[in-house]
Amino acid sequence: MKNESRIPRTDNEFDRYVNQTTDYLFEPSAGPGSTPNWTRLGLTATEATVWGSYRNTWIAKYAITQKNAERGTRDSIAIAEKNKARIDFTDWVTDPEFNKLDRIGASVNVTETDRAVFHIKLRADNRTTRKAPIADSIFFNLRPLGGGIVRASCRSVNDASRASIPASAKAVEIYFKINGTAPTSVADCDEQVTSTRALFNFDVHANNAGQRLYAYARWIDTSDTNRSSAWSEMVMIIVT
Repeated sequence: MKNESRIPRTDNEFDRYVNQTTDYLFEPSAGPGSTPNWTRLGLTATEATVWGSYRNTWIAKYAITQKNAERGTRDSIAIAEKNKARIDFTDWVTDPEFNKLDRIGASVNVTETDRAVFHIKLRADNRTTRKAPIADSIFFNLRPLGGGIVRASCRSVNDASRASIPASAKAVEIYFKINGTAPTSVADCDEQVTSTRALFNFDVHANNAGQRLYAYARWIDTSDTNRSSAWSEMVMIIVT
């Protein structure tokens, strides 16, 4: 569910939030030389880069309005561009199909420090109620559409006629690896994508055309990471 309330709306608070979260994503997760926090929390390299780009756009637009305020002038165009930078970031982070905050909150690696930085609250029902793991199996296929775009179609064993997410789950999670030797397990995959739709497209970049893409999928409950289903069999395609 889209939840902008976790991202401040006032300029000062938003400025603090976008800078703090961006810096945090790129910090090493366990000391010098370790992987950055964005990897540990399940974001992709592209998502981390885009997060930083939105921060840079905000800094530039916000600085203009601050200078105008210091001069005692008001530029409605500059204010509109500054507000748009904040709204664009918020809409991208809380996009219903690929909500970055929900995914961070659902990561098996999330810590209380992570939750504090990103303003992600732990729901009371998550602390007091444990539900059974998702029992539905997952069957999925991938189809290259060209230009580095891949279409994923996912279904459960109880509904093999069309793409759909079973009632026991809230989203599908795919881990994948491009090129190199075939992975022996999902642990060998270094890219991830999550969607609340059973039929969706994701971008692995056109420069990977001709490369093999190996992937595993599972059903997940974005509000309770302990309920994830078993991983699927590996699927392989050639990116076009």
